[in-house]
Amino acid sequence: MGHTRNPFWQLTAPIAGRLRIGCSLAAVSAAAGIIPFVAVAEVARHLLHDAPETVAVWMWIAVSVVALLVRLASNLAMGAITNIADLKLRAQLMKDVSVHLSKVPLAWFDRHSTADIRKRINDDVAALHHSVAHGLTDVVSACVAPLCALAYLFYCNVTLGMLAVVILLVGIALYACQFRDFKPQMMHYQESRAKLDAATIEYAQGIADIKSYTYQIAGRRAFQHEATGFVRQFWQWISRMSAVAALTEIALSPFFGVLVILVAGLGLMMQGVVNPIVVVPFVLLIPALTAPFTALTFAQHDMMQSREAAGRVQALLQIPILPPANGTALPGSAIVRFEGVTVNRGAKPVLDNVDLVLTPGTVTALLGVSGAGKTSLVKLLARFDDPTRGRITIGGVDLRDIPSVQLAQKVAFVFQDSPLLHATVRENIALGKPDATDQQIAEAARAAYLHDEIMLLPKGYDTEISDGFGMSGGQEQRICIARLLLSSPDIVILDEPTASLDTFAASRVMQALCNLTMDRTVLIVSHDLQAIAHADQICLLDRGQIVERGNHAALMAQAGLYASLSKLSQQVMTLGRTA
Repeated sequence: MGHTRNPFWQLTAPIAGRLRIGCSLAAVSAAAGIIPFVAVAEVARHLLHDAPETVAVWMWIAVSVVALLVRLASNLAMGAITNIADLKLRAQLMKDVSVHLSKVPLAWFDRHSTADIRKRINDDVAALHHSVAHGLTDVVSACVAPLCALAYLFYCNVTLGMLAVVILLVGIALYACQFRDFKPQMMHYQESRAKLDAATIEYAQGIADIKSYTYQIAGRRAFQHEATGFVRQFWQWISRMSAVAALTEIALSPFFGVLVILVAGLGLMMQGVVNPIVVVPFVLLIPALTAPFTALTFAQHDMMQSREAAGRVQALLQIPILPPANGTALPGSAIVRFEGVTVNRGAKPVLDNVDLVLTPGTVTALLGVSGAGKTSLVKLLARFDDPTRGRITIGGVDLRDIPSVQLAQKVAFVFQDSPLLHATVRENIALGKPDATDQQIAEAARAAYLHDEIMLLPKGYDTEISDGFGMSGGQEQRICIARLLLSSPDIVILDEPTASLDTFAASRVMQALCNLTMDRTVLIVSHDLQAIAHADQICLLDRGQIVERGNHAALMAQAGLYASLSKLSQQVMTLGRTA
């Protein structure tokens, strides 16, 4: 177990001692499992002797019973130790992954799907179970049992023992030939399977468009192309392996081994080389030489899957974390400064040397096309990530020097998509202030124009928000706003808070936002020029840089890009009213 480069061994290092004990017990169990067969052969030899040795017969019967008891005890102890080790490992890995992900920059989660993260946390950790609880001990048993059997068979007769080795070596050679290109073929199989899964999901998700825009033939063709390619690749792989696999199955089958031994033994008996009784142990123990290779086949497959799963879990644990705060400084004011902030991801910077000042009691709006860097900028203020260069300060204190708890109390945000917890309405509002009184929660809900709607719910504030009972997008946004009003942060970030809402819901959210933004430092991202027209400062971003800034009147006077966008927006609204 010293293969430190193998991710499986690295992850299982904390339980290596238990695994060694389990494997040792597996070896004892495998050896004990051979003894009853040896006992049968020895009893037969003594009974067929000219003068049967009854004492020896009863001795071998007693040895056989003891061996069976030892095997039973070893299996029970082995199962308990390895399964407990598996439970400890899974619990520790789940804890380690959860703790590590809590320290990872939140921007990382934007680039990775929830399904992928869930697979790594749940499925990949669970995939280690069989190898830890059963796979390693199965491998040990499959190796020890044939060695013990061979040792006894050589003791009985060297010639037939050599023949047994030849049978075993032929089977091993065919087995190795069968799996010669297994790893690259498995990788090719997984790639083909991934393409098929992606094509299936794309086809299912786009079925409405496919039917609506006469894309049926092309849509089916793309899916069928990947499905046909997967079947073709899989068939070519299996067809190449099938002949060798069949020969391997025959060579390692107990029937084949017994047949070869009987034929060879009969020939040697006819020549007077061996006594007929010598053939008995070979007939009994040849299956113990070849049968374990079936278990080895399954164990190898499980170990390969476990190694891949361990690699993915290990990659999760190696994601760079967000460095903890360098100090304990607390900002004295809510003045925010972006000083030469640059963020690099790939070849092009997402943000390039941005300078920006936000002052208390003012609203700063960010405007720009998708990909201009607006959301990246606001997430830096919440310290979802750190800039590559430059710094961000609150009250003159670098964000990287402010403890996370104090920063969370200072800065709050409302995003376009703000899913609620599976908890009561009361608990969702009081998330940032668990000790809030019912009166404080109700006042926050009233300020968010939500109290009357909550009272119409089946249990009012005690209504459980779950899969069976949800709330509208506007109500979810206003619960988030009520939560922020209750926690009373100094700095508020609003990222497209009304983008996915209808006109009525958007208007209610905007009313709630008016109460939220009073006397606070506010940074808002929006594509709605009407919503940000009254902002104290409007910044237009393009390719990660602020290319225009000022209030609405000043930007209109510049007759630049903002003015063009504003006029276009007015024309669209005019067309909408006349339509």
